[in-house]
Amino acid sequence: MNQDPRHIITPDAFTVDKSLLGLPLATPKKRAVAMVIDLIIIQQLSHVGTMVMGLSTVILLYLLSRSKGRKTVGSSRTSVFKVLALLLFVFVIGSEYWQYRESHEFSFFNEKSVVSEDVQDSQELAAVESNNLPLEQQLTMAQSSVRELSKENRVLRADDDSDFMDILEALGRKFGYGFGWAGLYFTLCVYLLAGQTPGKWLMRIKIIQLDGKKISVWNAFGRYGGYAASVVTGLSGFFQIYWDANRQGLHDKVASTVVVNV
Repeated sequence: MNQDPRHIITPDAFTVDKSLLGLPLATPKKRAVAMVIDLIIIQQLSHVGTMVMGLSTVILLYLLSRSKGRKTVGSSRTSVFKVLALLLFVFVIGSEYWQYRESHEFSFFNEKSVVSEDVQDSQELAAVESNNLPLEQQLTMAQSSVRELSKENRVLRADDDSDFMDILEALGRKFGYGFGWAGLYFTLCVYLLAGQTPGKWLMRIKIIQLDGKKISVWNAFGRYGGYAASVVTGLSGFFQIYWDANRQGLHDKVASTVVVNV
């Protein structure tokens, strides 16, 4: 009796390396858990500063320039990507140097959730000095503070009511930043970790190319592009693994890959 083709790799609908036939395919549950783990890590990476993201992009561009995974790109690809990597590297280092001169700190983090120590110290000092002033002068300062707080409150309320486009723009920047980190994460991890991400490593599954060769950086990059196509199709590209004979999602079809148990 033949096995369910959704449990092992079969030659159905495409040509694969004979050494891969019969390898156990990863279950949708394992793949889903691995994806959740990876998305949590990416969410944390979205708080990392632009310098780290920029240098990671430089590494990706350099790896793309050395990859031979896409012969159709042309011989000029190597020089183009190397030049882009060099220009981006110079830009990132120059930007960080300029920022350090201005603020004496690097952009290791994308967001700051605490008030700087200098600001806190100045506020505490002002509070202590105000306690030593005459009562009338303290009252005047308190009234002035109340007026300033009321003004700020009106501005914030106005922003909440009327700056809907500003909110959308901020959300666009935030999600765009996360989308960029997702591209770097899934491309670099899959290539450098030989078909695995931290999530897939924890779930003991991995991505392999159907030709039996080590997954190239171009295929890792193209597979991430397939994620976008899967999202555009209303997530049906992801759910495809439930009925496809070799549990290939749309992103797997794009990169000619499958996900197997380790």
